[in-house]
Amino acid sequence: MPRLIRAILCGTVLFTATATAPAQTDGQIIYASTFGVFLATPNLSTWSTHPGFLSGSGIQALRTAWGNGAFIGGTSAGIVMRSTSMGTTTTLATFPSGVTSIALDQDANYLFGTTASGVIRMSTAGGTPSTFGPYLANAIGGICRNLGNGRFGVVTTTPPVLYESDRSGLTTTLASLTAGVPTGICYLPDRDYYAVTYQSTTTPLQFLTPAGAVAGSFSLNGQAGTSCTYDMVTRQLYVGSASGVLYRLSNAGVIMNSLQSHAPAITGLDVYDDQNISVNTTGAAPTTAPVTVHFPRSISSSYCLALSFGIRPAVGIPAAGFLNLQPDPLFFLSACGALPVLTTNFASTVGTNGYAGASFRILGSMPSGTRFYVAGAAVNPSLPGGLDIGNTELVIVP
Repeated sequence: MPRLIRAILCGTVLFTATATAPAQTDGQIIYASTFGVFLATPNLSTWSTHPGFLSGSGIQALRTAWGNGAFIGGTSAGIVMRSTSMGTTTTLATFPSGVTSIALDQDANYLFGTTASGVIRMSTAGGTPSTFGPYLANAIGGICRNLGNGRFGVVTTTPPVLYESDRSGLTTTLASLTAGVPTGICYLPDRDYYAVTYQSTTTPLQFLTPAGAVAGSFSLNGQAGTSCTYDMVTRQLYVGSASGVLYRLSNAGVIMNSLQSHAPAITGLDVYDDQNISVNTTGAAPTTAPVTVHFPRSISSSYCLALSFGIRPAVGIPAAGFLNLQPDPLFFLSACGALPVLTTNFASTVGTNGYAGASFRILGSMPSGTRFYVAGAAVNPSLPGGLDIGNTELVIVP
């Protein structure tokens, strides 16, 4: 029987949610190769060239940046660049080794995996890079954030190993990887799996639990895997291959379709402009956590935020997608500012620049290490289901 959930959006709209898969939203997929950067429609029907980063720049990794269509790219020569949606490119830093992967932490800092030991951290404003380690002696094939526990999944290439690390550099070995040389990693929050791609034509993709156990192995029609990213709103996995074929898979690892662009090996990919919610948590409780809201597709529209102590099961909204918050008591108490003593501007309007500000109180009674989540959506009649659903952000009480 479908699970029915009632949630009020901005105090006016009542949704009946089910656990069925939603229609695809129109957030594009951005991907890179040595020829440049490209965009594909979410259903992989067509592709186009992005104006950022000229052909031959050697992009090995990319990640959507915080700010109106910008993204961050790293090259095999260790150059980190930021490109606007119009293609204006700025060099942010040059590292002594090649950049293989990019992730975001809970405060929207960028973490860069490199071909040398260690991970580099740099502020979103492009400040002075600082070494986040080194804590691994091997080249990093991929790094991603685990939204479930706030740590980072890291795969190394020689030897192939899956690790988890926190922001202090404390690292735990999860598993030795036997499918091949890992080339990328991403996290599926609804299934609590890591997806790992491999330089292998027989096993180019695996799902692994946070304990390191293999939960599934998958083929890409004889292609080697090079990178992956996950759309948590639509629950679809995108995987790049060594021959330039981009695959769209379900969260069960079933290939839905693919797209052949003129690119050679796809070296990095991401859901374009998917960072809608950012939280800055500083200082011990009690404190106030500022929330930055970013819905560039839904300017001057009403939005609603909510809190929860979990992300599974998510709130499904027909046609629109999944709001990855567990519908627990905190969700209903906080949704759309229902508890003003705890939240500020959890129901308001997106500014003409695509941004808005909100905040919530972290009470002194909350012990250090408590995890909870914030997410939201903006009204947008032009999108499926009439909603622009944002990402979910993890908050860990300092």
